[in-house]
Amino acid sequence: MSKYAGRASPRARGVPSEDTVKAKGQAGTVISITLGVVAFLAILLVLGSCSPVEYGNVRLVTQFGALTGTVFHEGMNWKTPFIQGTVEVPIMVRSYETSDHPESTQANYPDYTVDAQTSDGQQITVSYTVLFRIPADRAIEIVRNVGPMKMVVENVVKAHSRNLVRILAQNYKAGDLYSGVGIAEYEAEVGKALEFEYGRYGVILDSFLVRKVSFDADYVTAMEQKQIALEAVTTEKHKAEAAEYQKQQKIRDAEANAQSTKLGADAEAYSITVRGKALADNPDIIKWEFVHNLATAKWLMIPSDGLIPMLNLGE
Repeated sequence: MSKYAGRASPRARGVPSEDTVKAKGQAGTVISITLGVVAFLAILLVLGSCSPVEYGNVRLVTQFGALTGTVFHEGMNWKTPFIQGTVEVPIMVRSYETSDHPESTQANYPDYTVDAQTSDGQQITVSYTVLFRIPADRAIEIVRNVGPMKMVVENVVKAHSRNLVRILAQNYKAGDLYSGVGIAEYEAEVGKALEFEYGRYGVILDSFLVRKVSFDADYVTAMEQKQIALEAVTTEKHKAEAAEYQKQQKIRDAEANAQSTKLGADAEAYSITVRGKALADNPDIIKWEFVHNLATAKWLMIPSDGLIPMLNLGE
């Protein structure tokens, strides 16, 4: 006997059956899962499509491993998800630096110093810095021919700089590099050669800087002793020059005094000559001076045949 005997069934009354409710619940679950999957895939598509580029860098677009020729610059960029990828290339100035303690340097690419030899056979160690960059318009060419930045540093920046620093050091004497006289010329020569070599790959050299040239301890000791001896010789030379100068100065002073005395004597003789001529030409001057001097005289001697009379002019 039906449980709905004597009364209307739920379906007759418009009430859904349990099977219907269960089916609707399952359908709703399927729809929710489907929407969740669609939303997840949409998020993946968005994330796979966006390609932000930080300042100082560019991204080269690849498709199935091949460079497409498209370059993404700083900011937000978009690519085909799951098909296209990117290769990041820094275009700002980077530094490669050699040092006795590369672990303590702040350079982008630290390395150990380079051993070299001068033209006169002295062993030296060179510490230097290379500042370089990759131009954005040649990034595709460089990556295609050389590789990413790690390979550029290893195969171009490092290889050529260490080689040229070692080879060109043989053009200079140890003494010139030790004293610093040849450092600027050496630095300029290596920099010019690096500029040419880097340019063949598209890499731009900003600066090549020699930070330090170190010598063997025995050579440094010998150069210090040589410098001390040279300074001693220079000091003695200066003393001899000073003594000679003083000697010559005394001679010059004596000659000047003699010349001055001679000029004074000549002037006095000339004055006497002029005065004598003036008195000869004007005998009355003697009389005038005699009378003029009486104003200050106290005694006067008058010549005579006998005793010389003396008159007290004061009285």
